[in-house]
Amino acid sequence: MSGLNGLGIAGAGRAGAVAAACVLLSGCGAASLGSLWGSSPSASTPAPVTAAPAAQAAGGSGAAALLGGGGPFDRRELSCPYVDVREGAAAHRVYAGQPANSAVRHQFSIADVARECRVVGDQLVIKVGIEGRVLLGPAGAPSSFTVPVSVAVRNEANGQFVVNRAYRVAATIPSGASNTTFSLVTEELSVPFKSLAAIEDYQVFVGFDGASSAAGSDRRRR
Repeated sequence: MSGLNGLGIAGAGRAGAVAAACVLLSGCGAASLGSLWGSSPSASTPAPVTAAPAAQAAGGSGAAALLGGGGPFDRRELSCPYVDVREGAAAHRVYAGQPANSAVRHQFSIADVARECRVVGDQLVIKVGIEGRVLLGPAGAPSSFTVPVSVAVRNEANGQFVVNRAYRVAATIPSGASNTTFSLVTEELSVPFKSLAAIEDYQVFVGFDGASSAAGSDRRRR
């Protein structure tokens, strides 16, 4: 279990944190998250999105006004917010007693993240996908685990978090194995739609509960 030595992920950016996690897990090679919208038509062939009838009837309010009259637009013009791993929350260890490498029971690590977004009426709807691993430590044993993952969306205009979700993801390391994978695709997370440049309007943070005291951390973007 030498791969558990010298974690050193705190403060890494999203790309750096993911890369560090993969090195830590000896080449995690997580499978692609694919389309987060499942088998819906928009997953493979994005259709033009229009403002909701109520917004159009209101004379150009909400998304209709921001889109210049409520006409349809190509989804490819919409830039989704960044997904960033919270500072210090790319990995989380559970110890048997005092925190020491020899006392690590298991460790959760984030290996990959993805996001997709679309406009529904006057709302920006975001789905977030997370893949990671559970790795046994010297004091651990094969078992079933509950992985505590949190997802938050920050309004970049005022720095306020407008969405906070906590998830508990099940994972099992079978007898004779030393690690396993886990994955999560969130429900649709809705925030007020501001512009097609949603990448500037919001930022998404993911991480492990208990690994950091803050829901998000001001850091340089990737």
